[in-house]
Amino acid sequence: MLRMSRSLKVRPECLENVRLALKRNGFSSQKSFSEEIGLALATVSKFFTGKAVNYSNFLEICLKLGLDWQAIVELGNAVLPAPAPVKSSLEIVNKRCDWGEAIDVSAFYGRTTELNTLQQWIVDKGSRLVAVLRMGGIGKTALVAHLAQKIQTEFEYVIWRSLRNALSLETLLAELVPFVSALR
Repeated sequence: MLRMSRSLKVRPECLENVRLALKRNGFSSQKSFSEEIGLALATVSKFFTGKAVNYSNFLEICLKLGLDWQAIVELGNAVLPAPAPVKSSLEIVNKRCDWGEAIDVSAFYGRTTELNTLQQWIVDKGSRLVAVLRMGGIGKTALVAHLAQKIQTEFEYVIWRSLRNALSLETLLAELVPFVSALR
């Protein structure tokens, strides 16, 4: 049996049906769909253009659009795994996130240009370190916390820690190792 990739993509001959499913479900654009489902626009765009996306994201998009993922997935030489119950991306992400002392950003608004730029750097270009610098009190923490919540499904783990009252390395490791180990 061949091992299946962690990423899946839509078969080219199914792309038109996938695009029609978007409209049929009342979404005017990929952007409105990505906002509704809580995935990055880059991920949704990859799905609709037949590029590989994370396995759980592929399943979540298919579920939301009422598509049979096994009927549209391009397998190549891979063998389908036994069907497992599909969990929403929110259920999956909540188990892999430790938000620590992250601030509440439920009322966050604006800063769209900055959010899109940061998301593009991190998700699309794969930047591993991004510094957000400015004078105090202008919303850097809120901006980054909102971005982290918006793109959390793009990552295996999300761990938020404030550096204001930073823990010692030993304490931090004692806190994080059990969290990561429990999820393996």
